[in-house]
Amino acid sequence: MLLRKVLLILLIVSVMLLQEAASDGSAPRRIEVVVTQEFGEFTAPTGKSFIILYWEELDNTAVQSEYAVFESKVDKNGLSWLEHGYGSRVTSPVSGEEGYLGYYRYPGIVTIESAQTDYQNYTYHVGTNPDNSYSSARVYPPSENYHANYQKNTATCQGCHSTHYARHPMLLNERIMYNICIECHGDTGTFSKYNVLQGTVEISPGVKVPSPAGAFDSVETTSFHNVFLEDDFESSSMFLLHAPGSGGEKYNLTCTDCHSAHVTSHSSGYRLLKFRTTPVTAYSYVSDGKYNVYYVNGMNSFCSNCHSYYNYGDGSEHDFPEHVLRQEDGDGIKKSGEFYRHPTNIQVSNWFDSYTERNFTLPLESRDGGKYMTCKTCHYAHGTAIIGEQVSPELTAIGETKYGYTTDEFGNRIAEPKDTSSMLKRLDGMGICLQCHLSQIWSNTAYEMQN
Repeated sequence: MLLRKVLLILLIVSVMLLQEAASDGSAPRRIEVVVTQEFGEFTAPTGKSFIILYWEELDNTAVQSEYAVFESKVDKNGLSWLEHGYGSRVTSPVSGEEGYLGYYRYPGIVTIESAQTDYQNYTYHVGTNPDNSYSSARVYPPSENYHANYQKNTATCQGCHSTHYARHPMLLNERIMYNICIECHGDTGTFSKYNVLQGTVEISPGVKVPSPAGAFDSVETTSFHNVFLEDDFESSSMFLLHAPGSGGEKYNLTCTDCHSAHVTSHSSGYRLLKFRTTPVTAYSYVSDGKYNVYYVNGMNSFCSNCHSYYNYGDGSEHDFPEHVLRQEDGDGIKKSGEFYRHPTNIQVSNWFDSYTERNFTLPLESRDGGKYMTCKTCHYAHGTAIIGEQVSPELTAIGETKYGYTTDEFGNRIAEPKDTSSMLKRLDGMGICLQCHLSQIWSNTAYEMQN
């Protein structure tokens, strides 16, 4: 009897602790974003939209009033957060808000121009502070977004899915994923500011600039991640490709191998990039008429989903050795797979001299007070237009050439291997190497003359 009483008391205490934990200031479980021209009796001025954040009130209590809204602000100096105060509780039904009873609401208003030219107004955190115990919301003003900003009674689902007449097991309107993506992200797409074929992004109405990902299919493109050889799920005629630095694993790429179509627990806020263990943290912004990305963490882990041997240098992936500066009695870089490879994911900024620091232009991850080299430091994600004919030894070693494509008489893409590639590099020739190593080469270089 005594034991049963003790167990009962422990059970009651446990329930009380759980109840406290559920309402101790933990952030809302989800946020719903509404982008609208109308807000109650108000109409947004021309060229502006209302951004309304609704977040769930746990157990229908007022504990959510403790939470503020934080808005991201990114520029070349890094990331900061702007606090906008607290939301208001929706305590009585308002026209169009009948389903939101028991929620909190934060209204904001942005211009179309600021939504295009500034990362501000794109990411919101709700919680006690922007860095801890928060829920995050992605906003794409001034209209609904097919990937994230779903609203009640939305029509966005039908852009990709069909309930009864689908051509793909995932109820998709097309059999090939690429064909769906390119409807918005191609040359004729009008629903996205990103044209992945030409490698452009619209930073303000009618103003397009180069995308930091590069181009898949512009006139100048010399190499690219080949999403055009996507396997038809009803056909076995397409061949599979070896991903360089994968140890021989075969991959047949499609857009959704890298990107998620929807927000999931394994898709990063940045570009909906899929990840296994480490999410990609990055923020885009516009400065001096250019579209830039401020990288924080996760890019090497993301790329190593396919290119596992290339994530060499920090000792965290595939038991590869940690890279350190070569000492006089050292033996240099160790092998990763069958080859010696330049290390990535290493802190390089403390190796820079004054000239290199002033003239370095390649992207690095900014974390832990340092600047880290990543795959994206040297390579574009989609495609490049630089000159060169570098062919991966790992491909030629197994009897394959680089990828390419041609079209048949109907204009459909078909496979055609090509034997030259510039390997997605960011700069011509050895320009990438000279960004860091210019001080180590001949004395009659620009480095010696300008330093």
